[in-house]
Amino acid sequence: ACLSSPASVSQQEPSLVAPHLVKPPLQHTSTLSSNQWIRQCSEKELSRLQVYDILPAVSRTRLALIINNMEFENPQMMRRGADVDQNQMQKLLEGFGYKVETAKNLSAQEMGATLSTFSQRDEHLRSDSTFVVVMSHGLRDKICGRLHCPEREDTLHTDNIFNTLNNQNCKGLRGKPKVIIIQACRGGEWLALTSLEPPADYEEDAPFYQVHKESDFICLCSSTPDNVSFRDVNKGSILIQHIIEVMRENAWKDHIEELFSKVQRKFTDFKRQIPAKERSTLIKKFYLFPGF
Repeated sequence: ACLSSPASVSQQEPSLVAPHLVKPPLQHTSTLSSNQWIRQCSEKELSRLQVYDILPAVSRTRLALIINNMEFENPQMMRRGADVDQNQMQKLLEGFGYKVETAKNLSAQEMGATLSTFSQRDEHLRSDSTFVVVMSHGLRDKICGRLHCPEREDTLHTDNIFNTLNNQNCKGLRGKPKVIIIQACRGGEWLALTSLEPPADYEEDAPFYQVHKESDFICLCSSTPDNVSFRDVNKGSILIQHIIEVMRENAWKDHIEELFSKVQRKFTDFKRQIPAKERSTLIKKFYLFPGF
């Protein structure tokens, strides 16, 4: 497979570039070897494709973070099925070579502190990317902590995630892809279907009704602003289910924006919710290279 020039990755080992015009694999991605789906390419093609550098597994230290608020001070806010989301997402990210850090049932202050600590981990210096997955109840641009209730707001603004991981505050991930997935309601409205009842077994994830400072992010939110998200109490949230399915089937050949677009298309027949790709500042294509 093609290797990048030394200048493109400062004092780091050579990296792979994107798979291009390859045949579909004959096996599940978890059993693939890299030479089954990465073709030879030239330095000229590397420049043309504009792909984020991926470090070899033997030398990189990929980290991912999952924050999952299931239990709240108000027992009526229990997010049944969220444990399924966490387990499945952790398995998926581990399959992509990430060491997954998990945190559960945090207040807004604790979420902020957890993100801050994660952003300063030394492993990021030897990594090529990160995933941060936050699952909770939510408001329009806020994520609810475990102390949230009608009488007392306990929320973390989504800007906090981006600010904590931006190029100014997280130098270890400067210029590297940062994938943010937020499974939470963003309001109490239903998408063009306010008169319909929720589907059976689904709950809403609403609490109650010098360098660019920020770059190389992509964020997938479970719903558009002011709208609710749904979660199956047995299978977990619809968004996480579709992310798992799409990535397992397509990560060997599609970059992250293509993967997220395919996740969105999974909602074509589910009119009550549509995920939103937001705040994308990726300047290159980010391939996950499962099996490498």
